[in-house]
Amino acid sequence: MSIVARRILFAALSCAALVPGAARAHDWDVTGRVGIGLPVGDLGDGYDPGFSATLSTTCWFGDRYGLRLGGAGNFLGGATALIPNGSFWHYGVGPELALLDPAQRFKLNVHAGIGATTLQPDGGSSSTDFTVNAGATLEYKVNAAWSVIGGPSFYIIAADKTGYILPISGGFRYLFGTR
Repeated sequence: MSIVARRILFAALSCAALVPGAARAHDWDVTGRVGIGLPVGDLGDGYDPGFSATLSTTCWFGDRYGLRLGGAGNFLGGATALIPNGSFWHYGVGPELALLDPAQRFKLNVHAGIGATTLQPDGGSSSTDFTVNAGATLEYKVNAAWSVIGGPSFYIIAADKTGYILPISGGFRYLFGTR
């Protein structure tokens, strides 16, 4: 089993172990998003834009604040034949805040967090570095449980050369609870 598959399995099992207790105590949600990952700065010199995917869950402790646990992958192509394609795996935790009244049909949430990013270049050895992330989500409530969401995120990867990735994506939010 590859290291990526083991990390995904570990994350899924960890979430499965934590979700039942959180569901009983608080409202929580699951979000999934896909889009484009844009390398910025020096990282943009070595990589081309590529596919981006995010999966996260937020445990809401009140109407406007919660704790978000998330993971994302940005799959960027090498800009030249000398630079291999790279998979950037992000994982982190941090607060999520609702800026607009949660009872409204439109919502605006922001999140920030700390975590790590693992770079896996094609045919090369992987490296993991500290990461800070932030993002905003514009949301339209379709019904009490489902929402359509979209917006940017931003990852600051503290490697030898600081790297930046700006994913812009859209997807869904599914709410378990009454928030």
